[in-house]
Amino acid sequence: WDPEGGEFYFNPKTKKVGRSSEDGKLKPMFVQFVLEQVWNVAGAFLMDPDAEKGAKIVAALQLSVPDRELRNTNRSEALRSVLSRWLPLAAAVLSMVVEQLPSPAAAQPERMCRLLQTAAPPDAVADEINALEESLRTCDPDAATTVAFVSKMFAPETSLA
Repeated sequence: WDPEGGEFYFNPKTKKVGRSSEDGKLKPMFVQFVLEQVWNVAGAFLMDPDAEKGAKIVAALQLSVPDRELRNTNRSEALRSVLSRWLPLAAAVLSMVVEQLPSPAAAQPERMCRLLQTAAPPDAVADEINALEESLRTCDPDAATTVAFVSKMFAPETSLA
């Protein structure tokens, strides 16, 4: 991974990875190893349908796709069926969200700063409000008070005419 950007190239003759393409003949690794494979699958099922080639790809990827889905007359559905078993995007996105987003308890202090007003409470109820705010910030399950926050969002108009 290159944080500054740039492409890496794989030379199949030398079996080495480099930063430059010799005479422009080599393809970037992402194109060579990812995009071309996806385009091959799409080509076999959608662009130039070939049942034999599609079955060969499914066997090579060791996917369990029912024959009726492979023989579907709607070729985009057949392609979707193969791709969803080969590259399960929904599972990948969900696992990434779980890994990257903070837990509710860790995110709560940041949320509370945005949801609660920062004005000083009246002196008569200051201690109770401060205790409530603290229990909300720390996600205290043993707090004496239960709070529900209901919000409605309004979409702004897209045109400012």
